[in-house]
Amino acid sequence: MARMKNGPFGPIIGKIGNKIAYIRLGEPIIKMAPHKSNKPRTPAQIAASDRMRVVMELISPLNSFTNVGFKLAARGTNKTAQNKAVSYQLNNALQGVYPDLSVDYSKVRLAEGKLNPPADTTVTYADGKLTFTWDKDADDTYNNYRLHVMMVAYLPDTKTEYCCIMGARKLAGEDFLPFVPADGTKPYAMVKETCAETYLAFISNDGEAISNTVYTGRVVF
Repeated sequence: MARMKNGPFGPIIGKIGNKIAYIRLGEPIIKMAPHKSNKPRTPAQIAASDRMRVVMELISPLNSFTNVGFKLAARGTNKTAQNKAVSYQLNNALQGVYPDLSVDYSKVRLAEGKLNPPADTTVTYADGKLTFTWDKDADDTYNNYRLHVMMVAYLPDTKTEYCCIMGARKLAGEDFLPFVPADGTKPYAMVKETCAETYLAFISNDGEAISNTVYTGRVVF
């Protein structure tokens, strides 16, 4: 059943017959309701579905990061930040062909913008935390004191992530990302994880400027 929340002249929200009406990014949308097809799926459709599955397994745990990372890239378009993040990975971060698809983590992008990205980066693991370093003196379009680092570690074994959206200032040249302890003494990551794929980016104080992420490498535990 559809509803007219805003009166007889407002947008319709809900289901009408085989149509669904809703509001997306402030605009009223009407589309066909999902329905099961009796036609067998083609090899191309199966391959496309598998590409999407692989990308969504990567992006879904990272939504809190990519919703910030792709916010500016999505602004002024009819796409959401997640749409932009998914589209980028589909076009750039997959390797192999169906049924042997996988993610090329070195080509993953989790933030997109016009700031200069971190340079001369390193990452190390010790004592339950990842320590990231970068060149604090590299030139940028923003004054360095207005920039913060964004850090993220994706754990492919359990498809989880740890991230910090607004970390240390760029001028610090270093920050760390702790893993949440499971029992107060042993880092959870050491229980089930074998490695982490890590990334850095810069973001301005007000979030109105951001850089692309850079891949800082795989850390093996």
